Amino acid sequence: MLIIREVSRRHLPCFSNTCYQFRHLTTKTREKPKDIMADFKTKLPAAKSKKPKRDPFVKNLFLGIVDTEFLAYPEPQHYDRYNEFQEWFQPLKDYMKTVNLNEFEETGEIPAHVIQKFRELGVFGTRIHEDYQGSNLLNSEFLQVLEVVSKVPALGVYLLKHSVPPINILNKYGTVEQKLKYLPKIALGQSLATIAVTERESGPSVNNIMTTGTLSINNDQWIINGEKTFVSNVKNADVFLIIGHASQSGNVDRRPETLTAFLVDKGSEGLHVAQDLIHTVGLKGFNTGRIIMKDVKIRKENILGKVGDGAQHLIDMFANSRHFIVSITISILKAFLELLIDDILQRKHFNQNLHETEMVKNVISNISCSIYSMESMLYMTAAMMDIYDNQDVQLEAALTEQYCIQECLARIMESAGLIGPRVTTLVKPFEQLFRDTFTVTNYDSSLMDTKIFSALLGVQHFGLFMSDKIKKERNPFMFPKNILMKMFLKENRLKLHLEEYLHPSLQECADFLDRSLFLLKDCTEYLLITNGLIITDRHANLSRLSDMACQIYAYIANVSRASRSYCIGNRDSENEIKMSIILSYKLEQRVKQLAEDIKASEYGNGDFLSNEIADITIQRKKYMSVNPLQRNY
Repeated sequence: MLIIREVSRRHLPCFSNTCYQFRHLTTKTREKPKDIMADFKTKLPAAKSKKPKRDPFVKNLFLGIVDTEFLAYPEPQHYDRYNEFQEWFQPLKDYMKTVNLNEFEETGEIPAHVIQKFRELGVFGTRIHEDYQGSNLLNSEFLQVLEVVSKVPALGVYLLKHSVPPINILNKYGTVEQKLKYLPKIALGQSLATIAVTERESGPSVNNIMTTGTLSINNDQWIINGEKTFVSNVKNADVFLIIGHASQSGNVDRRPETLTAFLVDKGSEGLHVAQDLIHTVGLKGFNTGRIIMKDVKIRKENILGKVGDGAQHLIDMFANSRHFIVSITISILKAFLELLIDDILQRKHFNQNLHETEMVKNVISNISCSIYSMESMLYMTAAMMDIYDNQDVQLEAALTEQYCIQECLARIMESAGLIGPRVTTLVKPFEQLFRDTFTVTNYDSSLMDTKIFSALLGVQHFGLFMSDKIKKERNPFMFPKNILMKMFLKENRLKLHLEEYLHPSLQECADFLDRSLFLLKDCTEYLLITNGLIITDRHANLSRLSDMACQIYAYIANVSRASRSYCIGNRDSENEIKMSIILSYKLEQRVKQLAEDIKASEYGNGDFLSNEIADITIQRKKYMSVNPLQRNY
């Protein structure tokens, strides 16, 4: 039973592995430089040196292992850099308050004056190194920029698609010559980059990519042919990173080993940008379209990395940049909360003010807690990338995207009932926000694919360390001793003593976490024992397992953030503790239900019957049952 108690100020202990220092915030205004762009490189102090790589955090949760280093919510910036960044960041925040969303809606374009202002503020170079005229912001710093820009969602996606996938690949795989040619222009906003992967027949799959680059007879040029669709920023892009198969012998062999990234300039002969744009439900002003390549000739050196590196480019893009979309969903949900509050404050429910009803308070509380949880996960994941050298955050990034998209959609739909019939009308701004939410949360990838991907990452990691135990469990008669041990050593929780690393107000949350981590480990083991290698086909249970990991990661991010906030005396830290307690209780209930569904097997949880019903419906290609009043007599 959850015990809600008033949080009182106590002495703030310095825990064994977690020591917080109190800071006094000053209101003293620093002298600002005359030219922001000219002084930016010297204005931001160097970031902290990265620490050695640690074991993967969430993957180890499947084994019941918690790295207590992360229970002290990580701080990627040191004191001086934090303050200098905020000083640089403030003009952008002030400017975004003046941007008119309706201008994007009415024209269907991003206004030229907005692009120009972004150039002046140095927004386009935020993820480019100082050596190439950029500002080289940390991931956690760029996420703050992206969230503010996403007050206009189309502008947020525009910046994301320009600054993350293509820049990541150029930064990691580009030669010095390629970086000198492209990155300074991109950083100054003189050039825009985008990446082109999807094709009409292949969808998101790389196995069916038909675009090819063939080496010329003289071995000095690549000749590219193919068509790409769903290309972001297609009208504005000046540089395209084309993913296709490279052939050096004239014979095209479409294998993952031949996938290569080609750098193609917009003015290249044979490159045609189709005029018929792909119109999305929301994000008015952001453009998506097709490019057609017929015998496009580029220099031999215009590939990123080596022939065959394209598959790795896509893995890097898919695995380590998924969480950036969350900044946009957070911005959308914050804007929606403000609109909703303004709306309900003006309305009554019978003889009572609408905002005083318990139903409304529950919805408002749910939105606030969801935003808190989304922020906690996002900035914990980003801090891992910023603090630790080459840290494995594939699973963290996928779970963050998964959790935040689900929460954003759930909170918007839950609130629709409060808005009433106006949900169905083309009345701004709610109508705009619904369209943008639907488009942002579905634009990049399938939620189903994300769930399967994250679950398999966790299962694979568990199997690497627990293969011997799984072997014994799957062959009980060969290992009778194992059966006896299992009969007499029954547990229902882990004993990790995590309360030692959190503020005492979060004692119950630490207990919740012990029980939930046991369930995650137990269910992973159960699925491997009962399914073996065919677990990859058990999508329903993989989805449940992924959701369990997702809730637990949110769990940890919430309590570690609340503990840090309370210990350093942040404003409203008492309310953070309250939200964390609420979320911990709700998240544990979800984890328990998911675990029960997994343990019930496909015959107990209805999966077997669901598959049969689906097979019949697909076979008939329509709903199968007759009208409820149908007679057969």
